[in-house]
Amino acid sequence: MTADSTTARVQRDLLAGKARDLQMARVSADISLEELHDQTALGVRMARTLYRHDPIVLESLQALETDGGGRQEIVNEARAWLKAWERLPDAD
Repeated sequence: MTADSTTARVQRDLLAGKARDLQMARVSADISLEELHDQTALGVRMARTLYRHDPIVLESLQALETDGGGRQEIVNEARAWLKAWERLPDAD
């Protein structure tokens, strides 16, 4: 085995390890996004139920979407929910 072939094998092994690390990171990110989507949808549904007798607040909540069509959409919907949450009046 030559030094060049040893170096190539080491580089292939390093690359394979990096590919596995990237795949694990992607799976972790996907799980986190799924949890974010689930929590956003749950929060919006609960708020709509809580404020169902307040037409002004309910109208603002009805504008929120929780379709979760893609990664960026999930993040955008969560940000919109956070902003709406901050503006909600205290429930009696």
